Amino acid sequence: MRNSGSAGRRASRPSISKRSGTDERNSGATVVYCPRTHAYFGHPPHRFTEMLDRGINVALGTDSAASAPDLNLLEDARLVHRLRPDVPPHTLFEMITVRGAKALGLEKSVGQLRPGTIAQYCAFTIKGDDPLIELLESPQDNHVWEGEPPCEPGRVTL
Repeated sequence: MRNSGSAGRRASRPSISKRSGTDERNSGATVVYCPRTHAYFGHPPHRFTEMLDRGINVALGTDSAASAPDLNLLEDARLVHRLRPDVPPHTLFEMITVRGAKALGLEKSVGQLRPGTIAQYCAFTIKGDDPLIELLESPQDNHVWEGEPPCEPGRVTL
């Protein structure tokens, strides 16, 4: 890809199973890890933490309903949490928000709730003290609302 000119800043690669990762770090490319599809095909454990440690942008993704029961990205994050409980929950959520936005070249406008970005989010019912752990360990999808916020700037109207 590099020689053909198709590995631009926003290129993404689904896996780097036999490479050092050096090219991806230096090119600004993103590796998209689709955990349920990866498991469906019986691949060996993914090296995403090694890639993150090397400074490579790794985003969580969902591939297709042909290799996963649905396209629910939270279910992909839940699978990674079960397989790799050593990975901090905030890292998993960063991989589906901030790092995903960066992969698409949209990091200045989406991926975080901050001034100047487009607010697109889901609301969840949370009962405990650690919302990220609760979302990852919840047995069902407990979101109550999603999409653009029903509000005027600075005021939520539910």
